[in-house]
Amino acid sequence: MPHPKLMEQNLVANENASIGEALKMITDNQRGAVAVVDDDFVYQGVVSDGEIRRAFVHGATQLAPISKIVNLNARTLHTDERDQANALFAKHPEITLIPIVGKRNKLIDIIIRNGTRRKA
Repeated sequence: MPHPKLMEQNLVANENASIGEALKMITDNQRGAVAVVDDDFVYQGVVSDGEIRRAFVHGATQLAPISKIVNLNARTLHTDERDQANALFAKHPEITLIPIVGKRNKLIDIIIRNGTRRKA
C-alpha cells in the first residue's frame, strides 16, 4: 500500500494531529488504532482507542496532540518480516494492525488483521 492509500483509509495520522482527529480516523477505519508518523513518514508508534480513553480519564482534551499519548512500544515488522504477521496476530489477539517499517524506520505499509472491519 503506498502512502496515499494508507492516508485515504485513515490508517495513518501525523504526530501533530489532535486526539479528536485521531479518534475520528479510528472511528472511520474501524480498526481501533492508527499508526503515527512524523512529517517525513517516519514511524513513531500507534494510538489506539484505549490510549485515547485513558488520556481522557486523565484529563486530556480532544485538542491535545496525539504525540502526547502515542504507544512507542507497539509491535511492528520490518519489510523482510511480513511473513510473520499471521503468527503475531495469533499470539496477540488485541492487535488489529501491524505497521511495516523499512530503512530509517519509515512506514512502508500496514497489515490488517483478516482484512475485515470491526463493524459492518
